[in-house]
Amino acid sequence: MIAMGLADEVSALLNSGFSFVAQQALGYKEVIMYLSGRCSLHEAKDTLKRETRRYAKRQMTWFRGDPRVQWVDNSDETRAQAEVMAILAHRFGL
Repeated sequence: MIAMGLADEVSALLNSGFSFVAQQALGYKEVIMYLSGRCSLHEAKDTLKRETRRYAKRQMTWFRGDPRVQWVDNSDETRAQAEVMAILAHRFGL
């Protein structure tokens, strides 16, 4: 995200007056800390990496607890596509 220009994006958004809610988004708040001089770029990157891992862990916990979620092994693309199509056909009567 940093290598693809996140700091420039956040800087431009700050200059255009984007909302407080957007400032709480993952990645944005860490870069804002850096741009405001409250941490180094290295610290911002480390925090962003840590918070991204935590967010992904929370998502996986939520998905595992949702009975509507059906996991598909995608190691064999053809088999995975067939399985997804079968799930959709069953769920939507196709």
